Amino acid sequence: MMSSKDRVESLRLAEEFFRLLEGGDLIGFASLFHDDATVWHNTDNRHQSLDECIAGIRALRDSLLQLKFRLFAIHVIDSGFIAEYAVTGNQKNGDAFSMPVCTRVVVIGSKIGEIREYLDSAYFAALSP
Repeated sequence: MMSSKDRVESLRLAEEFFRLLEGGDLIGFASLFHDDATVWHNTDNRHQSLDECIAGIRALRDSLLQLKFRLFAIHVIDSGFIAEYAVTGNQKNGDAFSMPVCTRVVVIGSKIGEIREYLDSAYFAALSP
């Protein structure tokens, strides 16, 4: 069972994760991870490196104006935290975009060791070029 100190650390890490992500500080965001951390997506069932993850975030930032990560809930669990949120913004053609996401984050020590992200890839197909 997770100690109360570890629960507080996981919650702090979750809050920092979303603050840096939404603020566009991808260097600070990357510093939250272990060097060998991986990110798995249900859409392709493969693990990607942190560098690949950052490249995907940059592409999303390039595709959407006023990009936001609207957090609904953070659930601290023994292995880290689960976050329920929506990625929102405006497409360059003016259409609104909102994609629900659920992410399980494994915390090892005080850094992220793995992310498992669940989303519907049809939302990406709806992004206008």
